[in-house]
Amino acid sequence: MDSLEPGARIASASAVVLAITVAVTVLGVESPIVDRPLLFPALRAICCVGLLAIAVSAVARGSSERFAALLVTGSLAFALTGLTAVDASVPFMLGRIASSAGVLVTSYIALAYPRSRLAEAASRRFLVVAAAGTVVLLGANLLFSQYPPVSGPFVRCSGSACPANPLAIATLAGDAERALSSALGLWTALVAATTALLVARRVGSATRLQRRSIGPVLAWALVMASGYAIYVAVRVIAPDSPFLTPAAVSVAGLLALMPFAMALGIARGRVFATGGLERMLGRLGQRANPRVMQQAMADAFDDPSMRLLVRLHGTGRYLDVRGDTVELPTDVPDDGLTHIERNGRRVATLLHDPALTEEPEVLEAAGSALLLALENASLEERLRESAAELEASRERVARAAFQERERIEHDLHDGAQQQLIALRIRLVLLEERAADDPLAVVPELARAGHDIELALDQIRRLAHGIYPAELRDIGMAPALRTAARALPVKIAVHDATPRRFAMHVETAVYFCCLEALQNAVKHGGADVRVDVRLAQNDNGELTFEVTDDGRGFEPELVHPGSYGLTGMRDRLSTVDGRLTVRSSPGAGTTVAGRVHV
Repeated sequence: MDSLEPGARIASASAVVLAITVAVTVLGVESPIVDRPLLFPALRAICCVGLLAIAVSAVARGSSERFAALLVTGSLAFALTGLTAVDASVPFMLGRIASSAGVLVTSYIALAYPRSRLAEAASRRFLVVAAAGTVVLLGANLLFSQYPPVSGPFVRCSGSACPANPLAIATLAGDAERALSSALGLWTALVAATTALLVARRVGSATRLQRRSIGPVLAWALVMASGYAIYVAVRVIAPDSPFLTPAAVSVAGLLALMPFAMALGIARGRVFATGGLERMLGRLGQRANPRVMQQAMADAFDDPSMRLLVRLHGTGRYLDVRGDTVELPTDVPDDGLTHIERNGRRVATLLHDPALTEEPEVLEAAGSALLLALENASLEERLRESAAELEASRERVARAAFQERERIEHDLHDGAQQQLIALRIRLVLLEERAADDPLAVVPELARAGHDIELALDQIRRLAHGIYPAELRDIGMAPALRTAARALPVKIAVHDATPRRFAMHVETAVYFCCLEALQNAVKHGGADVRVDVRLAQNDNGELTFEVTDDGRGFEPELVHPGSYGLTGMRDRLSTVDGRLTVRSSPGAGTTVAGRVHV
């Protein structure tokens, strides 16, 4: 049985209890000691079958297996009370014990409903006292009475009309035996009344969802306690009264109504939970952040204690809607927690009314809606961050371009421009001298030609720093090989690109690779080896990798502006490209990028 799935276990147990119910119902109909042999067994069967139906449907909906098992246990206890229809000592005594056990199980179900555990300490203490009192009084009756005590509407024989008690070790006088039996009946009535009061106390402090679920059960418990108290009072005070049979029928009918009260509570709770889900989805249809999500859930299900905690990736800690770091509470019951997962990874936890656990479909749908809203909020945040980063990148590129223009202007002004101005003045003076003595200016003209060559060299060197001639004429790989020959380490350039690309794309990739090469030389160590690979992937993107076997570093501990990384990212962002850096101490560094072409 343990190897079966929860639904299969409950279904198998329910089938066994159903078979027992059918058997005892047949015994009751044919019993010589049962009053109204059609009515009472039929009412008992309705109660048993109703509890089984709720148990099976609860598991089918995904509710707690423990709660379903509790209902099956209650059904079994009431089914076994049918053994009191057997005119034999041992079966009758077992049925009588099952009657007292059924009272305790009924109290437990009413106090725990719609959950499987008792949430209040007062309820737990009460059930301990109720069980202890029942065991003492029932034990005294079984040990010191000639006949088993009569209790409950389904047991109609009394005194010598019932089978003898096989457990009696001594026999009390008639009045004492009746007093023991009456004490057990009164105790049972007190247990029923106290159960109703504790259920009413639960309703007073419950959430709206709990009140809608528990309300029908409370109404049933109050009516049942009142009816049972009247029945016991009539049986104790006037056992021969003609009102005893109508009172017994009423109590038996009320007991048969218990599963219907529970079913009504479940239906009311489901209607409220489903409506709450619709209200929540209406709120989450707007742009939502975690604070809005939490408030939407709390308002929708009328549960102000509801909290949404977003898990910090890679840790066991959470952020609440205020942005404070918190731990997952340890004082919340398991059925008050719902973990929201994506691809098997927990992303958030919802603290909610435990009654929601009994509506797993609603809770699952709410969790899916929250997950979608969290993902949308995260996506919007990433988009805002990307937009801010792009704007900052554009500002840096524009600022760098302006600074570069200023540098070129200064270099031209302080270098070639000054030389050319001085040369122009000399040429004007030589022109004046040539009018009087042309041969005297020949050496000066030769010197002017030399100055022109120097100015041209300076302009070429300046232009080379801006845009290498090899890059323009023959491409990235030859330009990188030329640059590599000027560096004091071993560098291999591998080119698998099938064609040339737009000049602005090649320029961005060239300078990113050059920056990575300079970083490898500067930080990789004297013996570092570097590989540069250029290619075009299956998506048509131009890719590059600069890999070295140097010292490496921890990327998480490095400021984003270090190693020229910000500049490289800015260059690639202007051509719709992305840069990634992989490195670890002692394992070298790989700078990779891709550009959509």
